[in-house]
Amino acid sequence: MDKLSKLPKQSILEQQPRKNYGARYQSGGHQIKCYTKKQMKSLYPDGGYKVLAEHAAGSRQQPTGMLDCGARRPLYAYKSHSRLLYREYGYVAVGEDSYVVLLKNALAPRAAIAAVSLAVIAGAVFGALALTRPQETANMPEEPVAAAGKQLELEEGAVDWEGEKPQDTGGSGAVRGIAIPGFKSITVEANKKDVKVNFRNPEGNPCYFEISLILADGTELYRSKMIEPGKGLYEITLNQPLAPGEYDAVLKYDTYSLEGLTPMNGAEVNLTLIAQ
Repeated sequence: MDKLSKLPKQSILEQQPRKNYGARYQSGGHQIKCYTKKQMKSLYPDGGYKVLAEHAAGSRQQPTGMLDCGARRPLYAYKSHSRLLYREYGYVAVGEDSYVVLLKNALAPRAAIAAVSLAVIAGAVFGALALTRPQETANMPEEPVAAAGKQLELEEGAVDWEGEKPQDTGGSGAVRGIAIPGFKSITVEANKKDVKVNFRNPEGNPCYFEISLILADGTELYRSKMIEPGKGLYEITLNQPLAPGEYDAVLKYDTYSLEGLTPMNGAEVNLTLIAQ
């Protein structure tokens, strides 16, 4: 019998199933679906929710209860773990406006950030010394390339979505909980690179969108940077203008989770691109 089984029944909090959980938390070989911090800000812009307890994978503290989330995981009093050592990663609904916060160990990432910062400072000092000794620069090694990985680079042209403006037709769909705007056709001005569109990432999606407009022959006309949920594009700049006519094209949606930028389920929408 484990030490949690001796706790009174009222100390067991049961996770509520929600379709719009945007992240997953790993705990003892089990994944817990949860809301991201960004989602919580969207759901509760003025606050108003309660945090009843917290869970930290691998904690050695004495539990005060447990979370039933398909597997039982220990719970601890809220804010019993130092926020210097742990960061708030996600939130699990356990009642009406009531949540359990999931903590991740922040010591290793913060140590890595400190190491990178020291490396940057050292690189700056090294660069300054190199400028004072130009005769030696030819023999100096190149700076190390940053580690590969997806970086958050938001689309500067994205604005708060205010509804469609009349030039495109179509509907919308969903891919495993992600709302995907669909189009039968898109109409743009011919012989111009700056054109008007109705591209968007619907409010409530658990991910960023990167939207690409590609001709059937593989020619990429446009690729956005990351677009936040609730924002969209009314104007874009094509890589090349189009002569008047109709073109078979694909609108491609690449999706990345709000926490960690993990690739999620994307989609490709076949449409007719009309230049006139």
